[in-house]
Amino acid sequence: MPSVFWLTMLAAGGPQESEYPLLDALMNNLYQMKLAGQLDSTTLTFLQGLFHDEFRAETIHGYV
Repeated sequence: MPSVFWLTMLAAGGPQESEYPLLDALMNNLYQMKLAGQLDSTTLTFLQGLFHDEFRAETIHGYV
């Protein structure tokens, strides 16, 4: 289940500048979990659906 932070941020159309450090830390944690095999395909598909195209590699957010 996504956190209130994720849902609020996505509903607002993205993070506020003050939320960037938290978002960076959360994205890094998700990436580390993916590398460690801690996220199954169902969870990854859910997260991709939650974010739509916002963090795809082809976007500035996904690239960074």
